[in-house]
Amino acid sequence: MRILFPPAANWLHKRYRYSHFNTLRESLYETFDRDFWTGENKTMRVSMGSNDCHLAYIDFLDKTKSKIDFNGNKLPVTLMLSGCGTFNSPYSLEFENDPYAKALVYLNEETMKPDLPIFFNNMNTLLSKLSFYKLNR
Repeated sequence: MRILFPPAANWLHKRYRYSHFNTLRESLYETFDRDFWTGENKTMRVSMGSNDCHLAYIDFLDKTKSKIDFNGNKLPVTLMLSGCGTFNSPYSLEFENDPYAKALVYLNEETMKPDLPIFFNNMNTLLSKLSFYKLNR
């Protein structure tokens, strides 16, 4: 489409992504049987990260559990990085806005609370220097 009519390419690709998102959402809701949805304590939310349909979130919530019962993340933890590994868009970890990265403090609160932001800043500095393009040559 980008070759045939470039002005409409972005709009058409966005429509394709939106239709894929709707298919994903409908198939997820159909996957779980009625036994899963019994009771008012379980919910599932499927939403988009932004209007361009590049990122989807799937949240499962069980309202029978509370914050008091949360003991922290289980190790190993997988965190998402942003960026492309280039000079203009280096890899980075958005730890200030990532609730999963913030929850690492609960592993050992008295030692992790003062040291974790420093660790993430140092890791972002090292990630900004990392480029996988150099490894392929």
